[in-house]
Amino acid sequence: MLSELFLDHENIGSYYQNRGILTNVQGDYDKSIELEQKALELKLKRLNPDDPRIGGVFCNISSIYCNKGDYQKALEACNKVLIIYKPTLGDEHLKIGGCYQNEATFRHLFLDYWFCIHTNRRKYSKYNRTRLVVTIFEEPFMMLKKNRNKTVNETSISRGDILDPSLVEGYCADLAYIICHDKLKLPYKFLIETKYGSEIEKGVWNGIIGTLINREADLSIAPLTITGAREKVVDFSKSFIDFGISIIIRKPKQQKCRTFLSMLPRPIEIEIFAIISYIVVRIFSFFISRSSSYLCRFESKIDGGRQDKLSIQDALFLSLSVFMHQNVDLLPRSLSGRMAARAWLCFSLIIVLLCAINFIVFLTYEKSVRPIETIEDLAKQTEIRYGTIRNSSTMTFFNKSTFTTFKHMWNFMEQHKDDVFVASNREGIEKVRRSKGTFAFLTESTFIDYANKRVPCDTMRIGENLNTKDFGIATPLGSDLREAIHTVVLELKENGFLERLKQKWYYERSECTTIGAEYSKPTTQFNLVNVVSIFYIVIMVLGIAMVITILEFLLKAKIRSNRLN
Repeated sequence: MLSELFLDHENIGSYYQNRGILTNVQGDYDKSIELEQKALELKLKRLNPDDPRIGGVFCNISSIYCNKGDYQKALEACNKVLIIYKPTLGDEHLKIGGCYQNEATFRHLFLDYWFCIHTNRRKYSKYNRTRLVVTIFEEPFMMLKKNRNKTVNETSISRGDILDPSLVEGYCADLAYIICHDKLKLPYKFLIETKYGSEIEKGVWNGIIGTLINREADLSIAPLTITGAREKVVDFSKSFIDFGISIIIRKPKQQKCRTFLSMLPRPIEIEIFAIISYIVVRIFSFFISRSSSYLCRFESKIDGGRQDKLSIQDALFLSLSVFMHQNVDLLPRSLSGRMAARAWLCFSLIIVLLCAINFIVFLTYEKSVRPIETIEDLAKQTEIRYGTIRNSSTMTFFNKSTFTTFKHMWNFMEQHKDDVFVASNREGIEKVRRSKGTFAFLTESTFIDYANKRVPCDTMRIGENLNTKDFGIATPLGSDLREAIHTVVLELKENGFLERLKQKWYYERSECTTIGAEYSKPTTQFNLVNVVSIFYIVIMVLGIAMVITILEFLLKAKIRSNRLN
């Protein structure tokens, strides 16, 4: 009968599946697993990966591994059954209950084995009810307490180590204490992971997510981003922090004034140039009044007559009166004289306004010239490279995005993947600091805000958040803690505890001033570089006025010569 079927027919897979069950009963576990794997391979050719019949094969594999004594693989197979059954059959189906029952049995058998193999500490076997909270070292969420125990440091701790809560501190350490100790009255310890979790192949995850899928921990309290792919394999609570993807870059150097007076404090150098301009303009005005055929006319208070001359004292007084916007009786009649007076009037008006603005806006700070202001600026240029954490949710965001700008950025990062992808937020921020403005790091805004407040205070956030995301507490699918944790997080959010926790670990521990640490609009200030064009205009107008004066003088001389002839 089997010979009449195609070699990849589903019934052929069922045949191998049944043979595997019989071989399991006979005690030949390796052969049984081989037959079940063959059945799985044949069924996947005809059925969807989420078909309940595929779950039946994994259920058999789970039972075989349990009989063999390999409880870790039994847990992994059991969890795959749960992932397949739950979306199709629902939470209340009888098979779902059977999965939870098997999972509880495997976990009970697995606890002693896992503690002994992975930690080499048999004393933990008595803590069967102690909850394992998987987390990751990431400032300010999880850190070792300083000077607590000099023999314990982050370099001596590896993946899989279990730490007592008294050894760590941070946002997530405090959150775990309030949830597990105060609210749920559960003893707990921290299980250390080194990655957040990504799907390395179909149905296989690493990092924190993989640890939860394999039921090696009861929950995760870490800066773990809630994503659609992760929600399919673990349960998330209500978010405890909202954030978005943003850009961190090194602060640019302050703008330098390229003049010989750059060592003078601003705006003193502008005042010096204004005084020099005042003297130069008056000397030009005096020279013009003496050379032009049309003199300045004013009433003499000495003899009641009218005089057609302008002394150097009168020229200085005229300039000062115009600068102070006072009415004067000295009226230049020549075109060149009026041009010089109008140029000085405009110049003095602009200088007074700029000085007033400068006193209103941060007198001691210069405008920082930022190479980029928005995500679009970053995407359009190629001088500043940018990247993110390898296999992170941020990397997935750019990889899956259909927005043109983000697709272009992803292509750029792919082309330079050996140089722009890093292993952690710490490595990315250090790369930003070493790059001297040639590298921008894309990551969650929570890490950026914290880094900007740490010495050497040389980084800043650019632009607004690209999206909106959340950190959540994760539990294995169907965990008995899921509903309780969800309720506690909602309570902590409503009573303001989470906000106070953020205030404690972000702002109260700040090592930098707030100026420039967070994203803000550029400060409107000026220096000599900004107003030097005004001086150029005055010089140009005086030059034109001088040319007109010379032409007037030559024209007047020619007219007199013709009259004499």
